[in-house]
Amino acid sequence: MQPPTLTQWRNATFLGTLLISLYALEHQWPLLGLWLFVGFSLTLGMGHGALDMVLLLGQFKPTSRAMVLGTMYLGLTLVSGWLFSLSFAWALVVLLVMSVWHFGEAYAQRVALRLAVGGASLMAPILIQKNALGQLLQDTANRDLSWLLNVWSGLAWAWAGLVFLVLLRSITNGPHRVALDDGTTPSGNSALLEIGMVFCLSLVFSPLLQFALYFGLFHCTTHIARVRRAALRHQGLPIALITWAWVGVMLLTAVLLAALWSWLPNAGRWASQVDAQMLHWLVVALGAVTVPHLLLVGYSDRWLGR
Repeated sequence: MQPPTLTQWRNATFLGTLLISLYALEHQWPLLGLWLFVGFSLTLGMGHGALDMVLLLGQFKPTSRAMVLGTMYLGLTLVSGWLFSLSFAWALVVLLVMSVWHFGEAYAQRVALRLAVGGASLMAPILIQKNALGQLLQDTANRDLSWLLNVWSGLAWAWAGLVFLVLLRSITNGPHRVALDDGTTPSGNSALLEIGMVFCLSLVFSPLLQFALYFGLFHCTTHIARVRRAALRHQGLPIALITWAWVGVMLLTAVLLAALWSWLPNAGRWASQVDAQMLHWLVVALGAVTVPHLLLVGYSDRWLGR
């Protein structure tokens, strides 16, 4: 085994410094997780969702057909948002189920690996910090959601059993590799590495901060890179235009985030309690945009190289 290169040492040092700084900051400012969650959702999250237009333009010809489907996409978002606004609890349940399936999308050819990896960022926190997550749910919904917490906890233990089986299979049979069209071969070992990374983040950070880091810095950036590779591979798509459109969405949502920060009173920005109303509507919004995004990404599986 070759020793780590200088670049690898630099990357590891930077990552370690970043995590230590975040750990110290969260203890000084308990709302750090909330604001990173909101910030990543409105910038990287919106940016990676905006690339769905690349999936539409790349697969559906002529362009007018892609525009019609894009209109249907927006319509489904609005309908989903209205339905989710009727019940925060069920909006959260549906969002959890969709996220588990979507986050494990890289392992789509093996359901067990897909569920094990996809459930990590959502199931590990409740096994480690159930009380903190329960308080967060109660503050957000402003009512007792112990039934939801118990259901979530039961699913988390089932997920832990699945991870154990995946680990056992990896040890006994070796990593199972799946050849992909883009030349990558994710294996059981890489799945366990991703699960272990999320588990460690859950041990150190609050549930919101852990999820913000996973969603923003891992899931969104991975999806953005994947869409860009697919667009380059298929050609016929103006990569520069796609890049500028994505940057435009990022800048617009960053402005919206700044406006939200300015709109909230000082207590809402710096208090030790989560702003329940903001988090409530963010969950509803995330659920609304996830429905069409999940369907489109699933349909685009082959086009993306899966």
